[in-house]
Amino acid sequence: MSLQPEKHKYKTVKGVVKNISTHPLKSIFITYNLYDGERNLAGFAKANDVRVGDPLKPGETWDFTTEAFDYQLTPKLDTMKSNQ
Repeated sequence: MSLQPEKHKYKTVKGVVKNISTHPLKSIFITYNLYDGERNLAGFAKANDVRVGDPLKPGETWDFTTEAFDYQLTPKLDTMKSNQ
């Protein structure tokens, strides 16, 4: 999984999740923390584009975009959960 802040007027984070398991993943939930330039915790966010519906099949990727509140902050993955 990768997270990257988008640098435009909208304060968002784009991320990519790839299913490297041998079975489909359902309802993927992503939680990440935001850090400032001095590596201090600057906030907490939970992905608002949670994947539900069609399972993510083995080898498939899911591109998501979620709010970051400030594009100058660095997102770092905290947890990722899914229902199988």
